[in-house]
Amino acid sequence: MFAGQPVSMDQLATVLFYTFGPQGFIDGGMFGVQQGRVSPSAGGRHEVECYVAAHDVHGVPPGLYHYSPRQHALEALPGDVSRDTIAEVAYHRKPSYEGAFTIFTTAVARRLSWKYRHPRAYRLWMFDAGHYGQTYALTCTALGSSAFQTIAFTDSVVEQLLGVDPDEEFAVYLLSGGVRPGTADFCRSIPAHHRPV
Repeated sequence: MFAGQPVSMDQLATVLFYTFGPQGFIDGGMFGVQQGRVSPSAGGRHEVECYVAAHDVHGVPPGLYHYSPRQHALEALPGDVSRDTIAEVAYHRKPSYEGAFTIFTTAVARRLSWKYRHPRAYRLWMFDAGHYGQTYALTCTALGSSAFQTIAFTDSVVEQLLGVDPDEEFAVYLLSGGVRPGTADFCRSIPAHHRPV
């Protein structure tokens, strides 16, 4: 599934920008300024958060990061989330940890539930997580790279690794990416202005 080659910071940044980053902002009236992203989101709440375990990314030290869509930047988090760590939480499914990076997505419950105050909110969290997963797969495919997705991981351990309170923010998806076997590089073209700082 993955060629075992590194990717650059620009290549990772392109995937993060088009999957999780705002493409513009709109006036939401009584709901305030809202982000316009590629993925749809119930009520425009965008409760999905992105955490990146960098394994083999040029210019990014191996470790765990939170992706800030507002700043288009990686924020270093404490702890060492190695390939071995991810193998343990993902039942040793090789595509989970053999790429150049692994992404965990979470849902911030109150970001959505304050607007949808009924059991439907749970269904909407799952729909939104799926929308992001689809956007991720389409983005990687458009860039000529390999992508993997799974929900097969130990939720409580992942939440502990990420340092989130599962009553407020819970893990929903594992995504990984890297160079496709038989190709020379991860991406066909990289817009330089999408580099995180």
